[in-house]
Amino acid sequence: MSSPSEVQQKLRKHLNDLKRKIKADEKLRGLAIQEAKEDMDYNVKVEKVYKPFVENLDRQLVPLKRNTEGVLTRLKPTMSYYTEKLRKELVPIQKDLQETKALTTNLKQDIDEYNTNLREMHNTNQEQLAIDYIPEKYLNVIGNLAKRYLANRDKLDSLGLKWDEDDEVFKLGTFVVNIDGSSNIQLYDPATASVKVQLPATEGLWMLLTQKNPYRVGEPRLKWSQVVTKNDIELYRRWMYLSKACYKEGKNGWNKRSSTATKWVEIIKPYLEQKEREMGSRSGLKDDVEGSGLTIVENDPKKLSHKLFVILGNLKAGHTNVTHEDIQMASEILDIIKPQISAITYTNIRNIISSYINGRK
Repeated sequence: MSSPSEVQQKLRKHLNDLKRKIKADEKLRGLAIQEAKEDMDYNVKVEKVYKPFVENLDRQLVPLKRNTEGVLTRLKPTMSYYTEKLRKELVPIQKDLQETKALTTNLKQDIDEYNTNLREMHNTNQEQLAIDYIPEKYLNVIGNLAKRYLANRDKLDSLGLKWDEDDEVFKLGTFVVNIDGSSNIQLYDPATASVKVQLPATEGLWMLLTQKNPYRVGEPRLKWSQVVTKNDIELYRRWMYLSKACYKEGKNGWNKRSSTATKWVEIIKPYLEQKEREMGSRSGLKDDVEGSGLTIVENDPKKLSHKLFVILGNLKAGHTNVTHEDIQMASEILDIIKPQISAITYTNIRNIISSYINGRK
């Protein structure tokens, strides 16, 4: 049998459960009432606002729809008339288009045939120019690039390849020119018959050696740097210098030319002025011209760099087997690889070489 305190405790728990149940019921009733109210508000809105609006809109659209149907009915004959008229007018246009297409096809064939004939005429003309202007001893052995530029060589150009009537050879300054089947250029020293250099067959180099200007008469004037590569310019001016082609021989030795030609002003003159500063600002060219005994046949920048630093290393180590020719070769190699090294490195090496050339070391 339970004690009075246990009975009281159970009663209190029961009363608390009843209170919580009453609160829950009240909350549920409140939610139900709110939901019913919202449903009623929604239904009221539908019935009193939205539905009348839609019905009114439908009533207004009925006459508009009738009017539209009437307009379409009245326009139907007109539309049919213009549709048929347009169709009839399109028939000859389509026919004209087909005829135009056929004419275009025929015209393209004519243009292609004209271009083919033009190329053949140009090739024939170039062949005739080559026969007329290139000696037979060169004509049958040189490459097409060389043949094209020699056939169109500007004979008024004094700063490039020249034909020696007495020796019947092309020359660059004092060097004899030999051209192979790939249009590469070999320069020979006529005194020793030894190869000085093999110049690569590039469009830019051939242009520099055979053309007076980098543009044709009537075309926009261009600078050489806009037409040929920097490497071609470096090769051209260096071998114009070493072959003495940019000098003329006088009673007192070799003297610098003077010219207003673009090749002289833009390429050769600045180079000679630089050389004169390096060699003690001399105005003429002595017989022991810098590089006159050189044989640089390598155009690979990596191999040339290696050769340069071998010479510099020997100089730094104080080796006595370094000749004046080695120092001059180092100077020429430095100019060749200039685009591949920094300005600071170039200046430092140039100062070292100049100090040896000018006898300061």
